[in-house]
Amino acid sequence: MKGLQEPPTPDHPSRVLLRILVLALMVLALGVAVWTSVTNQRIDLTEDVPAREIELVDFTMVGGMRVNVVTEPGGVVPVILLHDSDVAGGAMLDEVAAELGGRFKAVRLDLPGYGLSDRLPNEGLGHTVGSMAQVVTTVVEERFAIPVVLVGTGLGGRVAAEVAVISPDIVRGVVLVDVDFWKEDGWKQIIERLPWVGRAATFTFETGGNLAMDIWAPNCATGGWCPSQDQIAARDLATTVQGSTDSIRAFLRTRPSALVPSDLSDISVPVAYVWSRDGVVPFDSVERVRQQLPDMTVSEVDVWKAHLESPGAVIDAVDVVGR
Repeated sequence: MKGLQEPPTPDHPSRVLLRILVLALMVLALGVAVWTSVTNQRIDLTEDVPAREIELVDFTMVGGMRVNVVTEPGGVVPVILLHDSDVAGGAMLDEVAAELGGRFKAVRLDLPGYGLSDRLPNEGLGHTVGSMAQVVTTVVEERFAIPVVLVGTGLGGRVAAEVAVISPDIVRGVVLVDVDFWKEDGWKQIIERLPWVGRAATFTFETGGNLAMDIWAPNCATGGWCPSQDQIAARDLATTVQGSTDSIRAFLRTRPSALVPSDLSDISVPVAYVWSRDGVVPFDSVERVRQQLPDMTVSEVDVWKAHLESPGAVIDAVDVVGR
């Protein structure tokens, strides 16, 4: 006759929690895998227009790459408008171009990989600010016989500063709009650089994904800045160009893109800075620029992004450096 057996020892609570955690991670990994696969398929379906099939009114070929250029009728002094890292490209500076009116000749330029310019889906030199500055320099030298004013917001401001460093003879003055030369990557940029989910995340946040519009115009629903119908149309068209997501992600994964200009103090032309108090650039970053450029003028506006909500402040800065 067998004796009574001891009842099974119950699992320790920590083991139960560990199993639940492992199961949750497996479910999460499966969900991410499905989301990534579905999103990548959506990218291929959305971005189906070759860049060269889009008819451009005007463009410049630089090193075999087509760069979209939009020139507005106006005055004698050219003002080159350089946009931030947004798939819509120069369309984001429509308000500034309109405000320039007949006083200056407004020239909106889509940087490589943005707007209707050719895409650069592979990481490398083409995505560095130095390379973009060479593109802008080529366009200016081919088109204008007199020095130009460069206006840049975000990424475009970095490019404008680098042009002023490497080609001061073609620059009359520089206007920096909410440019943070020391900005650290946020969580979105970190995810977008990841080797597995990065492409899907870039599409979701930067180009044609569900969250892209909310990030593009986050204050529209609450009475803040809203894009015009022309800007929406321009962005929608840009998001259909083949390689748009891969091009922006390649820029994010090209680390030297954040390392120039190497020395702001090398800028010898007049510089003005327009800072948006309600924006994302801390004033400490503005002060750091002014330490290297002590003669720089600084104007402050109570808006989220000056080039969208207060273009007149940008034009006033152009007047200062373009005299």
